[in-house]
Amino acid sequence: IRPLDLARSDYLHAERRSGHQPWSGLNGVVNEGGRLLTPRLLPGAYRVLASHPLQGLACVWTTVEHDEVTDVAARLIPGVSLAGRVRDDRDEAVEGAKIEIRFPAGDVLVWTTTTSSGDYELSGLPRGQDLDLFIGQEAHFETHARHRLEASSNRLDFVLQRRRTPLELRVTRNHGGPAEGIYVSLKSITGKGRRHQGRTNADGQARMEGIPAGTYDCVLKLAIKGHSVPRVVASRRVTLPTAESLEFVVADSHYARGRVTGRLSDSLLREAAGQAITVRLVSSVESDRVERSVIPDLDGRFTFGSLLTGSYTLMIIAGRQVIFRPMVTVHTDQDCDLGLIVEAQRGKLTLRFPHAGYDGQLIKISQHGRVVFCFVKEAASSETSVESLEVGVHTEVEVQTQNEASIKLVRTMTPELVLFLP
Repeated sequence: IRPLDLARSDYLHAERRSGHQPWSGLNGVVNEGGRLLTPRLLPGAYRVLASHPLQGLACVWTTVEHDEVTDVAARLIPGVSLAGRVRDDRDEAVEGAKIEIRFPAGDVLVWTTTTSSGDYELSGLPRGQDLDLFIGQEAHFETHARHRLEASSNRLDFVLQRRRTPLELRVTRNHGGPAEGIYVSLKSITGKGRRHQGRTNADGQARMEGIPAGTYDCVLKLAIKGHSVPRVVASRRVTLPTAESLEFVVADSHYARGRVTGRLSDSLLREAAGQAITVRLVSSVESDRVERSVIPDLDGRFTFGSLLTGSYTLMIIAGRQVIFRPMVTVHTDQDCDLGLIVEAQRGKLTLRFPHAGYDGQLIKISQHGRVVFCFVKEAASSETSVESLEVGVHTEVEVQTQNEASIKLVRTMTPELVLFLP
């Protein structure tokens, strides 16, 4: 439960921010003593915004702890006013245009609409803070500006462009040829309005019609076989109608492909124990979402072709169990022979003994159901390292104590693994 010690105001709002997504927590009115007792809130950071049409506003940050009362004191600062007129490019008043004021983080502070004469007026705005102003009509904000209001009374006039403009793009590859099949997406930076899309033709050109004036993020994407999501190859922020033609250059590396060839080692085939084996390749780049699967031949060989350069995780699955998960890097100028990696990869297992109860005891290490290393624990050593163990398989560590045999199952997934014995 959190009380807020504020000067008397008509409105108070607190919100909790989780990442970039705001979460509304409370709205209320403080009492005659300038206090407000809130219901229980989730622990986290909150921004408390108090406003009064005559006395001003206050904005403070606070942190709410679990099961603790948090006192927040805030002093109202006299706000400033903003007025102006909105007209179109034919010098006519624009009625019903929406004026929206946001904090730079994107949170909406206040909004209003213009009158029949195109005038608007806002009061109680914070002095000396950067504020973003969005002005537009029909759910599309055509004008965006950032201002810092210092005077007690401020005036800003805006002009809306009613006309629609075309946008022409020319996309080439850096060796000089046209880039065909590039998807072009145009989205207003305000997040309002519809997305305009196009695609380059055989000459690397694309044209989009009927775009309202404003500032847009222009993003170019390349669709790649086997990738569920097109890859972003270029982007730029543009303002219309100032820029009505654009040129982009796409690097040839976005078109390059690599290949992964591999052969499963005999030890992996033995561990599969006759189960059906599937080899799956997953891109480490989350935005690519590449996931392919192949079934190796009788000799354990497999191939993945037409891959973009980058890192991938290779999963070797026997039945429903992943028995090997190495990382591979795909290059365009060479194949990645995973068979060599699998055969050559060996790891080290370090056993650490916390007390003298293991002294003189026989310790066995087994892989694939057979003992690969055994030794008697010496009293002088607190740890023992065993090398040349196969990576990616189940490993059994058996300690024959005086009373009974204790078996610890581990999995050597990395070249070096430390096991703390109980």
